[in-house]
Amino acid sequence: MLKKGFKTIVRRTSDADRKRHAEIRAKVMQEFPPKDQAVALRNFVAVRLEPEEAKIISGIAKSKGVRNADVVHEWIRKMIKAS
Repeated sequence: MLKKGFKTIVRRTSDADRKRHAEIRAKVMQEFPPKDQAVALRNFVAVRLEPEEAKIISGIAKSKGVRNADVVHEWIRKMIKAS
């Protein structure tokens, strides 16, 4: 069976297209501003789990009948943050 891929169309953008794209990007940046680099890094580090912690959390989730271990993980993070 012959598989056809997508054809890539490469064309130069006109000045009107570039202006329209710039306006769209500006609106999106206003609506969804980028996160501060320090906040993004802190959130990324906070989400990461060590393998032992992941095993413990998944064990707790299984014993409580929770299908998604992320629910337990979020609950534990909230408890740690509150204390």
